[in-house]
Amino acid sequence: MPTQTQRPESLVDDPGIWFGIATGLVIVTFLIAGLSGFGAVGTGAAVLLVGGLAAVRLPGLIALALGIVVWAFYTGFTENSLGQLTFAAGDLVRLAGFAVATVAIAQLVRSLHDTGTVREVRHG
Repeated sequence: MPTQTQRPESLVDDPGIWFGIATGLVIVTFLIAGLSGFGAVGTGAAVLLVGGLAAVRLPGLIALALGIVVWAFYTGFTENSLGQLTFAAGDLVRLAGFAVATVAIAQLVRSLHDTGTVREVRHG
């Protein structure tokens, strides 16, 4: 990740830009899951996987924020309807789970990449 004095190699390397891209990927995943009839469990698994993979390029706190975004969309549109967020006990447990799982998936993929198990694919 670039420091304050360094410019990113490309706009995609900027954490803010990548956070927007990652959020877009999560929303597209929700749309596909909804249209495909994945159900609540399948949708949750799909968006957690996409969110975690997209968070690989994000710093820890921003990856955590992406996990909260994933939870908000899941709670608002899969558990409830019309984007209504609730904060019942189950919702708060899910909030913690989605946030931690997003960061954990990102960390796992990063560590696999660092050990050479997974290679980065870059186009351009």
